[in-house]
Amino acid sequence: SGEAMRVAVRTIRTGIPASTTPKRIIEKTDTLAKLETLETLAETPSEERAVAYLKWHYRMAEALDFPNKLLMGMDDYMKTILVRQRVAELATYQAMKEAPGNPEKYMAKYLDQYKNAIDPQTGTIKSAALREYAEIGTFQSDPGAMINHLSASLERMPFGRIAVPFLRTPANIIMYQFEHLPFTSQFSKNYQKAMKSGDPLLVAEYEGRQAVGLAAVTAAGSMASAGLITGNWPIEPEERKRWKELGIRPRSLVVPSNRYISYQ
Repeated sequence: SGEAMRVAVRTIRTGIPASTTPKRIIEKTDTLAKLETLETLAETPSEERAVAYLKWHYRMAEALDFPNKLLMGMDDYMKTILVRQRVAELATYQAMKEAPGNPEKYMAKYLDQYKNAIDPQTGTIKSAALREYAEIGTFQSDPGAMINHLSASLERMPFGRIAVPFLRTPANIIMYQFEHLPFTSQFSKNYQKAMKSGDPLLVAEYEGRQAVGLAAVTAAGSMASAGLITGNWPIEPEERKRWKELGIRPRSLVVPSNRYISYQ
C-alpha cells in the first residue's frame, strides 16, 4: 500500500497517470514550454500582460482540474494494488508448479514477475496484459463504442472531463455484475477474452465469479420466497401502505423475532 500511495500522490501532483500515453506527457510539456518561450520573447508591457494572463489561465485550469487529478490518483492507487496482487498470484502459481514448498523459488519468481510488470521508479505498469487487468479491476476498461462516443462528446464540453468517469464507470460496473451469472456472462467481452486466454488463473477467476454470483442469487431467491429478505418499497400505494402498517422495512433481512436488519 505504501508503493500504491506514492504512485497516487505523484499522479495527483503532476496530473499525469502512471500508465499514461507519451502523447499526453508531450502535450503537457509542450504547453509549458510555449508559455515559457512567450514570456522570454515578450518585449512590450502589453505583451507581458498578455503572457501573464495566459499563465494565470493555465494555472486556473490546473486548479479546476484537481477533482480529475484526484480521481486519476485513486485509480492509480487501486491499479497498483491490483497489479501487485496479480504478480504475487502468478508467481505463486509458477513456483508451486516448479518447486512446491520452496519459498526461495517463490521469491525469485515474484521478483522476476515484478521486474517485468512495474517500473519501480514511476509506478508505470509495463505489461499490456496487466494494464488491461488493472483497468478491468477499476472499471476503467473500454466500455464499448456507444459509451466511448458519448464520453468523447462530454470531454469537449467545459468541465466535461470531470463527468466522464461517472459515465464509463457505471457502464463497466453493470457489465461486471453480468459477469457473475452463467448466462449473462456470455455477453461480456472480458469473460470471452478470459476464456480464450489459456490462462488457468484468469479462467478460474471468472468461473469463480459465476459460482459466487449463482450461489448469491439462488440464496436470495430462496430467502425472498420464504419472506426472509425484502427489496425496494412497493410501487403500488396500497401495498406500500400495507408494508408500513405491518412494519415491513425495505432492503432488509428478516431475523428471528421479526426484526429487520438493513443490507444497504
